[in-house]
Amino acid sequence: SEFVEVPFTKDKARIKGDLDYYRRLKRVIREKKPDLVFSYTIKPVIYGSLAAKKNKVPRIYAMVTGLGRVYTSNGIKVKILRTITKILYKKAFRACDRVIFQNRDDIAQFVSSGYLPAEKTAQVNGSGVNMERFARAPLPASPAFLMVSRIIREKGVFEFCEAARIVKEAETRAKEIRKEARAEDVKAADAVSERAAAEAGTEAEAQAALTESRREEAVRAIVEMITG
Repeated sequence: SEFVEVPFTKDKARIKGDLDYYRRLKRVIREKKPDLVFSYTIKPVIYGSLAAKKNKVPRIYAMVTGLGRVYTSNGIKVKILRTITKILYKKAFRACDRVIFQNRDDIAQFVSSGYLPAEKTAQVNGSGVNMERFARAPLPASPAFLMVSRIIREKGVFEFCEAARIVKEAETRAKEIRKEARAEDVKAADAVSERAAAEAGTEAEAQAALTESRREEAVRAIVEMITG
């Protein structure tokens, strides 16, 4: 196998950069003559599928891993970009044999909006994990929360921070309650220990007195036997 890098300008809506990327893809595909092209994420899906179709690649597949900020923001510039993206997506999807999604809601949105027919879609549960490199590990003994994402509003970063604040406050209060409960338990345990010690002391004293009395009786009996 051979790795060929085809760089592009990420997250920039620049026509010249996109056209340069498309031309580079067409050239690489024309030179390598692949039997199948599989692309994922928005720009490779659009320009990779169109470049593959232009070069008459026999099988063309695309994966939509998510909709991205183009479909989650509502500014004027974003709405214009969304309209252009829809046109390009529809052309790219027509070139594909199958389009794979990782989210059923994305399928529903694209199908209902006329991007592609439902029979051309398929769904998988993610991109997969290398289990040899990332082996399964036991869960932590205490609850732990981790957010793995880009630090952008659309990923729910603010909601996560708010939830973390609420959980932290609840955990702090829970620790205070547990601390108060432990203090009460210690007091109760101390009282029980004191009572037990007192009872044990009383019982020990009684046992000692009984033992001493029996010893004295035994001594008197021996004395009486000797003195007859």
